[in-house]
Amino acid sequence: MSKNKDKNKSKKKTSKAYSGIAAHKRQKKALVPPFMAIPGLKFSSWINDRLPEMLWCALLISHLGRDRALDVFRKTAALIPKLPPAKRMVQPTL
Repeated sequence: MSKNKDKNKSKKKTSKAYSGIAAHKRQKKALVPPFMAIPGLKFSSWINDRLPEMLWCALLISHLGRDRALDVFRKTAALIPKLPPAKRMVQPTL
């Protein structure tokens, strides 16, 4: 039975969580990994950008209750299209 466990462990170790060099695209002298080749992809700090928004949401839900807080979120989201494009600071990835 221990041999079967060893085989399962070795199978798990052989699966990789990264792309090989063949999956990279060459752009001039640089190799670009597949994830970085996605057009329009922009990285942001979750702790600095998303966590404060999530904390505000959690505070509203705990203070107002779920239904009332969701109503506030929906009303806020409905105001966004009314803003001029230059003033929209909304990232739809949340």
